[in-house]
Amino acid sequence: MKLFKKYNLPQQGFTLVELMIAVAIASIVMAVVAITFTSQEKSYSAQDQIVEMQQNLRAGMDLMTREIRMASYTPVLDNVNDLSGGLQANFAVNSLTFINEIDTAGTLQTVQYLMFDYYNNDDPALLDLCRQVDGGTSFPIVENVEAIEFRYLYFDPNQTFNGQPSDIPIETTDQEKVELVQISMLVRAERQEPGFVNTLEYFPASCPQQPGAPDYSCIEGIGSPWDLNPGTANSIAPNDDFRRRLLVVNVNLRN
Repeated sequence: MKLFKKYNLPQQGFTLVELMIAVAIASIVMAVVAITFTSQEKSYSAQDQIVEMQQNLRAGMDLMTREIRMASYTPVLDNVNDLSGGLQANFAVNSLTFINEIDTAGTLQTVQYLMFDYYNNDDPALLDLCRQVDGGTSFPIVENVEAIEFRYLYFDPNQTFNGQPSDIPIETTDQEKVELVQISMLVRAERQEPGFVNTLEYFPASCPQQPGAPDYSCIEGIGSPWDLNPGTANSIAPNDDFRRRLLVVNVNLRN
């Protein structure tokens, strides 16, 4: 029979210094994790707003481009010498109305794009681009629009530049001459992004710029929606924590 001797071993544990070191290391690790998470969340939020803005802007522009291209397209009525269809532009910079045929029976449809506060935004400078058909209910197609411009252009075959035929379109107020509708639209993010600094400036197509020599005279002024810093001369880069996107599209009319 074997006898086992019981030994009283000394109890082992952590000293106070070791515990403090472990707590310090754990705190550093948690701080790094928290900073990384916050940074990733901020980046995700920013990218989400950018995608939302671009999708909102491009979807609305795509719809307008397809419809405006068909403005004055009335093959059935033209064949019976009825020229009642066409671009009914009042040459306002923030609205457009046109008529075209929608079926083989010669049925006309009147479409209007206009700006108003559909969602009752708190910011009076922020409107929505809406679409109205035959004077009915208007529905928004682009939200959070800060500024929009419609320009009406045509190509003059007699226009020359340095002795050569010029393909630069000329702005017109003659409805019969309009061949090209140029749309400039500036949209803003729905939410602010604290710490975001915007260094870009936004100009509509009617205000072309030369590299290194910006000209602010064509957008500054009382009531100008393109002047994002009213009262500040020669400085329109908005630093209000909002992201923005500008899109300029040329739409050639089919007829």
